[in-house]
Amino acid sequence: MGTGWKGFDGFAYSGDLDGDTIPDLVARQISTGDLYLYSGTTEGKLTRTGKIGTGWKSLTIVGAGDLDKDGVGDLLARNTTGELYRYDGNGTGGVRSGVRIGTGWNSMADIVGIGDLTGDGTDDIVARTTTGYLYRYDGNGTGGVRSGVKIGTGWKSFRRRPPYGR
Repeated sequence: MGTGWKGFDGFAYSGDLDGDTIPDLVARQISTGDLYLYSGTTEGKLTRTGKIGTGWKSLTIVGAGDLDKDGVGDLLARNTTGELYRYDGNGTGGVRSGVRIGTGWNSMADIVGIGDLTGDGTDDIVARTTTGYLYRYDGNGTGGVRSGVKIGTGWKSFRRRPPYGR
């Protein structure tokens, strides 16, 4: 896939952000917190297409899929106070301004976009608490998520791999 990835962390896959029907990747530059879009190609490669955001250094980035059901991938970001924001993909390789969709997410050790886990046609997310409970948050189809449903226990020993390059 290439070289030069050591300076990035916070990788997120969220589907197609640039409108070409090929999945894309978002990467955060460690030194600046800037977000960059890497567009997927028909050859199975990634092409850096440009900076799509600044000021993401202290945020936890999550590829959420298409939470608002507009056909374009979206991103989620959790800030240090536990607020969760949705950033709608604009279909041309960028993201719109964030919309707060929840609070209290600082008790979550990990948040993952999982696709349509429930089979209802809307993407969902899964989150693991710091105490090891696993919750499913069903997408509501308008960009938010419903209340969490506990789907597992004993997940405390699982942890996110340290960011690449650190």
